[in-house]
Amino acid sequence: MAGFAAREHVDQFSGAGRQLLAIIGRASSPSPSTALAAGIGLHLVVGLAWGIAFALVAGRLRGRLLVIVAALTSAVIWALDQRLIPPVLRYGNDLTAFAPQAAIFHLVLAVALAVGIRLAQGSDAG
Repeated sequence: MAGFAAREHVDQFSGAGRQLLAIIGRASSPSPSTALAAGIGLHLVVGLAWGIAFALVAGRLRGRLLVIVAALTSAVIWALDQRLIPPVLRYGNDLTAFAPQAAIFHLVLAVALAVGIRLAQGSDAG
């Protein structure tokens, strides 16, 4: 049970939660548990928003086209994160410090998007 017991695993969520709470003006110094809950909630909302957007675009796709659209969607998310989206709303909240880390993060995101749609399609067929 080293997951949440190791502080470095939750620091990114806590930092994002503190940023969010400071922006919306709710707390200048939130408790650690409040910051953590806000950061996890923010990550969940951002992830769901991108997942729903992807499902609307690629929900009926299969095979290679699904994989290609998942990769393109991940690339678009990366580009938007770099150019338009405020830091606190970026997927991963600037978790990645270097381009190779961001590439791996977005590769995993593309795989997750494609697999998620494929699993959802499998449950619809039954």
